[in-house]
Amino acid sequence: MRFSADLFSLSVALLLGNKYLAPASRSSHFTVRQIKKPKYHSGHQRNGLHALIRAYAKFGAELTPALKTAVRLSATVNADILRKRDNTTGSVTTYPPEGNDYEFVWVFSSETLPFQVNGQAIYTPSASKTSTPVPELSRKIAYGDSSGAAGVVYTDRVAIGNVSVPSQIVESATWVSSTFTADKFCSGLLGLGMTSGSSVKPNKTLAFMDNLRDKLAQPLFTANLKHVVPGTYTFGSINASEHTGAIQYAPNSTAIADMGTTLLLAQQDMVDAYYARMQGSASDDTWAAVLFPCDADLPDWSFFIGGYKGTVPGRYMNCGVVNATHCYGGMQTAEGIGFAVFGGTVMKAQFAVFDLGGMRVGFANKVLET
Repeated sequence: MRFSADLFSLSVALLLGNKYLAPASRSSHFTVRQIKKPKYHSGHQRNGLHALIRAYAKFGAELTPALKTAVRLSATVNADILRKRDNTTGSVTTYPPEGNDYEFVWVFSSETLPFQVNGQAIYTPSASKTSTPVPELSRKIAYGDSSGAAGVVYTDRVAIGNVSVPSQIVESATWVSSTFTADKFCSGLLGLGMTSGSSVKPNKTLAFMDNLRDKLAQPLFTANLKHVVPGTYTFGSINASEHTGAIQYAPNSTAIADMGTTLLLAQQDMVDAYYARMQGSASDDTWAAVLFPCDADLPDWSFFIGGYKGTVPGRYMNCGVVNATHCYGGMQTAEGIGFAVFGGTVMKAQFAVFDLGGMRVGFANKVLET
């Protein structure tokens, strides 16, 4: 199995600039705990169909005819979605959103258009003694759900946990989309990707994770995501208390482990086999997906990767209510994308290790608390 590190981000406190933090030794490791984000109104309802279309946009896949029909019939999906395309900076603490992509750092700032700021923490480059403008660079960020940001580029000290990276490329946003404005809890984004498709122009620059990797005791991070409640990310070490049994590293395949995708996307025959075990489930043209009666008992789903057997509890396979009687299935077809995607539905039931040196992913079982 592959993992694409540019598909991960964190909800953690970000520190930029002046606040002193001793340089990290090569033995650095730390844990970041997720924070449950208060509910907010983003301007349109999010649901299983939204999550599926966002996955297609993220991976640059053409929508299937069934999905195009579902979008036309839907009143809950923003048409713009069809377009492809503890952290610190300065002395400001910010909270990047979970589930967005790529490898860069950007923040709301004193340069953001005033009407687009809605209670977010603000980074002021001119007040940071460690910031340096990079006038020849600019950045524009676009996500699969039509949200985005654009701005000017600085280098500044960026810290997470007990590690700081000096002279990291940071975008000071001059413009953000309405989705980010509406989310008062989101003051920016820290991507966990390695340098690949950096949007900084004209030249490519090292991503934060490239710089962080060499400061960690081990070049890896782990994800212990959980169902409904906050989980943890650990950088630089593996906490043996968070998993049971041995960690099994997946062989190379066309599947991708992606914490930024909500659903489990699999081959059509696997989807058919799973829902055949559930009475009342059926494909629905309006949603271009398999729906099931909300009062049904969902079966568990197991998979094998090398010597590892993973299981997803049936209760994790419910991706929300669509009407008075039916719910959206957490497993859907990967038709059109071309490879399987192990999204949050799967990842919350596993302990995952992301090896930044070997660029491989490992899994272990764990005790499920919810």
